[in-house]
Amino acid sequence: MKRILYKSIHSLLILSIAIAFLGCTQDEGEITTIILVRNAEVIKERNNPNPALAQEGVERAQGLAILLKDNPLEAIYALNNEASTQTVEPTAISHNLDVISFEKNDLTVIDKILQFNNGKKVLMVTNVEHIPQILNQLVGEAKYGALPEYKFDNFYVISILKKGKVSITTLKYGDG
Repeated sequence: MKRILYKSIHSLLILSIAIAFLGCTQDEGEITTIILVRNAEVIKERNNPNPALAQEGVERAQGLAILLKDNPLEAIYALNNEASTQTVEPTAISHNLDVISFEKNDLTVIDKILQFNNGKKVLMVTNVEHIPQILNQLVGEAKYGALPEYKFDNFYVISILKKGKVSITTLKYGDG
């Protein structure tokens, strides 16, 4: 069942990227694609501000690597915490890429991604609080609200021509 779901999402990912490319003319510039996901499920421990992934989180991280294995990634960014780093680790290994860490309060990370990865495909993993902030920063308006703490399966394919000219496709991956 999981294999079928991952193949379906892989097809949707390719389709959404192709649609984004078809909507642009050549003189508009290159499209940068950010694949944005939140960190996978963590071990719930009291008084631990930096928990590791739970077993289902490890499985989700492995599923993400399988989902993205045939998609060329140029860079992988992860929030500087245990859960985000562990979420991207299998994908980083399969793509032979180092993980670029960013700090929780670094509001320039999107500008850095766009500056250093123009026309490329990038994976970005962060925590649940940052997802709407990043999406809103990219679209240039407060369009996205807080996400439920229990949702780990959202997968955003963000096609960026320039800041403010953005196409966002929301998909699901793994088990809810």
